[in-house]
Amino acid sequence: MKLRIVLWIGIILGYLDNTYIFMKSIFLLVLTISFYPIKSQTIIFFEDNALKEKLLEATQENKIAKNKDGEKIKIDVDNNGEIDTNEALFVVSLNLYPGDISKLGGIEKFENLKNLDLATNNLTKFENINLPNLETLDLLDNDIISLKIDNLKNLRTITCQQNKLKKLSIIGLENLESIFCNINPIRKTVLKNLPKLTHIGTDN
Repeated sequence: MKLRIVLWIGIILGYLDNTYIFMKSIFLLVLTISFYPIKSQTIIFFEDNALKEKLLEATQENKIAKNKDGEKIKIDVDNNGEIDTNEALFVVSLNLYPGDISKLGGIEKFENLKNLDLATNNLTKFENINLPNLETLDLLDNDIISLKIDNLKNLRTITCQQNKLKKLSIIGLENLESIFCNINPIRKTVLKNLPKLTHIGTDN
């Protein structure tokens, strides 16, 4: 009888010990996940539906979007009619010419973007949009009256011909090489701290 009781006690203690080990493992797993969260995708909200529709038109058959290897790509890979932050990361070049785009809210989620062509749209301003890797920007043939690009530290070429700019002010872009801003009613030009600038195209 005593032997049977001892055996049962051993079984119960063993069960409790295994339960403790299991619970400890679960606890450590949860703790690890909390310290190393999985990066989730987020649907991008676009201020202008015309911008979203243009991006959704991108396929491997047109030149709207390209990846880092220069290959034409489809942005909405999962075909859900939305663009998420993970899909946007693959895009290095965007050709959104021509279109009816008037607002750019949401474009800043394309963090790896180096080339952006917005020629022949309906933009009235381009102000401090956060695209840290952008190298070329084409704003030809819009209705832009306000241009603020001093935050684009990697920009090499800016094209803003055929707009409505009365003032052209570009300061502190150390990588900027070329400015093409002809056919604007520019009355005042301020260009400072642009050590690599070699070409300026303006009407004054």
